[in-house]
Amino acid sequence: MKIFIIPSWYPSEVYPSSGIFFKEQAIRLAELKPDWEIGLSLWGSHEPRLWIQPKKPFSALIKLSSRLPAKKYQQILSPNCIEFFTPAFTWNRHIKSGNLKGILEAQENNLRLFTEYYGKPDVIHAQVSFPAGYLAMRLSQQHGIPFVITEHMSPFPMPSLRSAMKRYLLPALQQANLVLAVSKGLQDQMNAHGIQSELINNFIDQKTFCFHPTRENTFTFLAMGRLEQQKGYELLLKAAKVLVDKKVDFRLRIGGSGSLEKSFQWQCKRLGLSDHVIWLGELTREEVKRELERSHCLVNTSHHENQPVAMLEALAVGRPVLTTAWVGSGDLIVDDALGKTIDTRNPGQFAEAMIEMISHPYDHQRIATLFEKHFGAHNTIHLLEEKFRRVLG
Repeated sequence: MKIFIIPSWYPSEVYPSSGIFFKEQAIRLAELKPDWEIGLSLWGSHEPRLWIQPKKPFSALIKLSSRLPAKKYQQILSPNCIEFFTPAFTWNRHIKSGNLKGILEAQENNLRLFTEYYGKPDVIHAQVSFPAGYLAMRLSQQHGIPFVITEHMSPFPMPSLRSAMKRYLLPALQQANLVLAVSKGLQDQMNAHGIQSELINNFIDQKTFCFHPTRENTFTFLAMGRLEQQKGYELLLKAAKVLVDKKVDFRLRIGGSGSLEKSFQWQCKRLGLSDHVIWLGELTREEVKRELERSHCLVNTSHHENQPVAMLEALAVGRPVLTTAWVGSGDLIVDDALGKTIDTRNPGQFAEAMIEMISHPYDHQRIATLFEKHFGAHNTIHLLEEKFRRVLG
């Protein structure tokens, strides 16, 4: 089977963790399906050199009138998986659609190169309905190739894309040969807009993220994610303050970066948590693995999610998850042995749940075994193949 994948965002040198799971999923898919031929179609979504800022019209004009600051390339990720990169400028979507025309031209070029390497794709697989789903729809119309969209948005639609719903998101989702949702909650949100979908789990690199015993003696909580409002770190820090006041021995390590990084760190200092909370900054994949191995529990205080890859990785390593309740959290904590879901955003009650995690002896090996049963890549990829073949008739 020949699969042409369009990820809506993708890692760059400046933003190495953005969309990394799209890349890792493609590589894992290629490994487990060696007879398949897979291409990733890129244009530089998270490459700052290709961003045009309308607020700086003079520098924008110079950049647009010059050569593209990035070169085309093809990079072999595995014997049957190739990155196809054709650069395209990106700017604010409200100005000439954010250069969707140029980005679509880049996709056309990548599709031509894929066809030269492997032949015409059987399926175009878009990761997220915008922009990838819209681009896949346009390629499908032009070349007669069926397309599938896997939706990951949280919430659906994201606030920044509500104005694009009728023009871009809905047409792509309505015309797709199949829409997949990574959580039941997301499926319900799309259904409210008249979009029918089928469930599919995310899958991770289980060669990197596999069972490992803990390394630390002091009970260590790990939080992973962007330092933004969605992640609810105010709750986590206030709960940590309760633990400090109760003389609980613990560590909280927080990995990630974002626009609220300084604000959260200031709050941490104001609450007197500096001896207990460690800010790790942006982490490489190897560093994420090491942090999970040294931790005892992954903690999540998000306001909304779908199926966070960080939580899947924690379970694969054998770490329980303590999370706030959001639409879809029940799809992950499918067994009490995997962790605990808290229905309140009260710091005191969340702190009590953290204390319970410290005192409760979770079986790390059992967690890893349950992860394989419910979320293992082999089962998910087998299901994905069934869906692709059904699309092909």
